[in-house]
Amino acid sequence: MVGTTDAEPIGRAPLPVRAPLGTGVTRSVMVGVDGSDAAWLALAWAARHAAALGAELVVVGVGERVTRALVRRRAGTPLRFRRGDLGTLRSLDCATLVVGRHGEPFHPRTIGAAVASTSSTLVVTRGLPTAVRGEHGVVTAAVGGAGDSGVLLVAAETCRAFGSSVRLLHLHPDFGGAAESTTPDDRPLRRAVEFLRVVAHDLEPAVVLDRRRPHEVVAAPVGDLLVVGRGRDGGLSRIAKTALYHSSCPVLIPSQ
Repeated sequence: MVGTTDAEPIGRAPLPVRAPLGTGVTRSVMVGVDGSDAAWLALAWAARHAAALGAELVVVGVGERVTRALVRRRAGTPLRFRRGDLGTLRSLDCATLVVGRHGEPFHPRTIGAAVASTSSTLVVTRGLPTAVRGEHGVVTAAVGGAGDSGVLLVAAETCRAFGSSVRLLHLHPDFGGAAESTTPDDRPLRRAVEFLRVVAHDLEPAVVLDRRRPHEVVAAPVGDLLVVGRGRDGGLSRIAKTALYHSSCPVLIPSQ
């Protein structure tokens, strides 16, 4: 039986630091720059992420000289700059699309517009500055939905690239009332642990079964990245919607 907690994880073991993946271009990370502070922050996050994964960074927008200056310190990161607007951003294919906390540069600046614009992996750069800079060394994978395998694969890849530890999170809120289960369901966590043993046996996850309200859980400053599934039929799950507006760290939603 996996234990429950109101805040702190159980079962954490130290994770050996792994070197970043090879520097060969295996995928692309795309970000749009519209001059807003949120978009520049998204660019900085995208540059760091692309460098760790050995991916090509594709920047769409204006101000090529400034853009190149910002990513110059990411030595070895292939950079492709495309002068264009939002239509250009929508027309290009990528593995990962990175946007600002309100969906910048998509207009109107809403998360919904960004989510609806792509079937690629989506990252919303929001949360505390320490989390955006990746200073906690923890990647949280929220499990219990239809897309758990994709969530776990992305979380494992990110942990290996950055030398981070992985934290498995399942929410079973206690809303009270006669219908509330007295025994929280820990099966999603058990399945997640077994899955990681097969695909990433070198990772030793922390395991968290949290009974607080979803917005309370995702707002707690415990990591650098929260990976959540989209939900069934391509829509957003409840935890994904909550995370996009309340998370204390960047949120990654794997591709469909």
